[in-house]
Amino acid sequence: MQIERLVLHQFRNIRDLSIQVHPQFNIVHGRNGQGKTNLLEAVYLAGTLKSFRNARNQELIHFDEKEGAVRAVVKKRELTRDILVQIKSNGKHVSLDGKRVRNVQETFGQLHVVVFSPEDLVLSKGSASNRRLFLDRAIFQFNPRYAGTTKSYDNALKHRNSL
Repeated sequence: MQIERLVLHQFRNIRDLSIQVHPQFNIVHGRNGQGKTNLLEAVYLAGTLKSFRNARNQELIHFDEKEGAVRAVVKKRELTRDILVQIKSNGKHVSLDGKRVRNVQETFGQLHVVVFSPEDLVLSKGSASNRRLFLDRAIFQFNPRYAGTTKSYDNALKHRNSL
């Protein structure tokens, strides 16, 4: 699978950007603060519906704007999918091929992304829960049902612990 086109609107410090992505190799370069990491964050958001920086929704929207959006046109085998994530301060709205997604698990597996950033170096020395979360997010990409199973397990664990 690959991203064919990426469109950003009012996303972090990027007002409007539309790029055709080369299927084999892309280089992103620029000075500090120009939006290179924000571009990568937009790709991650399209695949996971979350920021790898653990940012709040309002932080994903360009300063002084009310909403932003990330659209990724993804080709998987012979199928082309259009993922649209609209971001508002009170939440995200996701559409897949123009249809509103009610269950976010429907989008998992459309775009496989895994980020390993300098902040993730603590995974080897940090808590086991952080390692599990990192692995869970990677597995969600390949097995979307795992997200529902994990959520059910977490709920059962919370109920057990409260008892």
